[in-house]
Amino acid sequence: CFGNEIGWIVGYRISEKFKVDNNTERILQICIER
Repeated sequence: CFGNEIGWIVGYRISEKFKVDNNTERILQICIER
């Protein structure tokens, strides 16, 4: 979560608000393994 916003839930698509685009300044990469 980012404040009151959910960025992504594993197994679901990412929120449009948090997608990487040409205006992206920072990226947080998280790797999940089962």
